[in-house]
Amino acid sequence: MSLRNVTFAAVMLASSFAAAAGASREAAHDSVGTAAVVIRGGDSAWRPVADEPTRAAASSPTVAAVSAAGADMSGGATASAPVVSTSIEQTPVAAQPAACGEWIAPGMPEGPIALGFNEADVATGRRVCPRTEVSIGERADATIATEDFYGSIGATSLVSASWAQTPRRELFFTVEGFHYGWTVNAVIESTDVGFGQLTAGASQIVASGDRWATATSARLMLPTSMLMDVRVVGAELGQALTYRPTGWLEVHGYAGVDGSAALFAAPQPRFGGFLNAGVQWNALSRFAVVLDANARVGGFAWYVAPAAALRFRIAEGGGLELAATRPVVGTDRRTVIAGLRLGWRL
Repeated sequence: MSLRNVTFAAVMLASSFAAAAGASREAAHDSVGTAAVVIRGGDSAWRPVADEPTRAAASSPTVAAVSAAGADMSGGATASAPVVSTSIEQTPVAAQPAACGEWIAPGMPEGPIALGFNEADVATGRRVCPRTEVSIGERADATIATEDFYGSIGATSLVSASWAQTPRRELFFTVEGFHYGWTVNAVIESTDVGFGQLTAGASQIVASGDRWATATSARLMLPTSMLMDVRVVGAELGQALTYRPTGWLEVHGYAGVDGSAALFAAPQPRFGGFLNAGVQWNALSRFAVVLDANARVGGFAWYVAPAAALRFRIAEGGGLELAATRPVVGTDRRTVIAGLRLGWRL
């Protein structure tokens, strides 16, 4: 037997073994079920797709090489060889909750009104559904207490960003880019100008259904403010819930606990709890009304404060929010807090 015939026989034997292995893998695959592949990253889910038909020998580099070798060793005649098909299995990404897909427009804001009485976005709640977004905003507050000969006004510029790492996990941060405060009483007058606090955190959807989803969130407050003589650190842990019977309506809620402490200073740590419940009605695809009820205990002051907001969709990925809140019960002395926020979903 010539060397060419021996080589050709070895190639054909290897092809037969490969075909048998491929048939075994195909049978095992059929017993498991339909494969799943990722169709889109970021906010998207995955879906099952049907198995592709067996490819022709010319489309597979391995099979093409075997066929070419067989043709060369048989004097130019094309050898009949079994076709070997290969597949690459991909690890499926956790699916996006169905409730998060029921939304009126990508850029329309959602979740609780993020207008708080504390630093940055502490004790303001958190939305459930992850999104990749950047936003800028302005928060203004005023305190008018004529009977106590006291008054103050403040303005804070906020910059926020979030990244939907997976359809069920979000990373986010908020920074008080610039703060101005003016306070006056019967004796003194003071002005504060400077950089504020920075918060960073993450949220994870832990359970979901056809119309609802719930997420656990945690955020840290870093000691970046230059407005005080001491540096303050803090943390917050909370649970958020959304229920969306239709794309036009959302019922949301949040419950959280937080604490903060001053570094290298005598004041004792402060601890508090925050509750939020609200509803968003998307009256039109470009317009929504939000009504929230907020309550806080502990910390420096306690309060019950209703909040209202008008939300607008701008183009395909943009959103605008105009909001206001005021305490109706409690020890917080602020007369009103108003906010403007412009965001863009990426």
